[in-house]
Amino acid sequence: MSKVCRGWNFTSNHSEDADGRIILIWKDTVAVRVLQQSRQSVTCEVKLPGSPQFVFTAIYAENERADRNDLWVELLSLYQTYSLDTVPWILGGDFNQIIHPAEHSLPEPERSWDRVLGQLQAQSRYSLTGTLLRLCWQACIYWTWTERNGRLHRLTFRTPESVSRTLVRQITDRISSLRDSNPAVASSIMQQWLA
Repeated sequence: MSKVCRGWNFTSNHSEDADGRIILIWKDTVAVRVLQQSRQSVTCEVKLPGSPQFVFTAIYAENERADRNDLWVELLSLYQTYSLDTVPWILGGDFNQIIHPAEHSLPEPERSWDRVLGQLQAQSRYSLTGTLLRLCWQACIYWTWTERNGRLHRLTFRTPESVSRTLVRQITDRISSLRDSNPAVASSIMQQWLA
């Protein structure tokens, strides 16, 4: 760091996380003392010139809810250990929390097989949505089964992206194959698939 950015310092949580998910960088004029670090946070005492000292916790929370529970326990422990009710304490970063499901980048998958089957059966057998939904489910089940068996019996592994590309290609090809028998239906399903 000193060769690239003269007058700058840094710390990271590489000792707690191989990926080093948190890196803090500051100028020499700022005094920073690391109090504690973990896989999901780095907590420091910070003293800026001409300002009172404060505590800063940089957060990069885990994606899974169960793993984030450790962070909340850790923050409570920090609060108690360092009497953070007596000094300014700033927390910032990515908590991987959302207020409303619409903020999530992916919808929550249905985890109950009975509900999934109910949703599939509730779709009209002759509706375009029902046809596309069944086609997608058939392709997903087939390629998940194929990938699992390849891993178990042939020790072949494909990336999730590769399996996803295969799924998209197969579904697109299957919809295209309907053009000969029913061009209007094929066009409508393809439009819904690409929407």
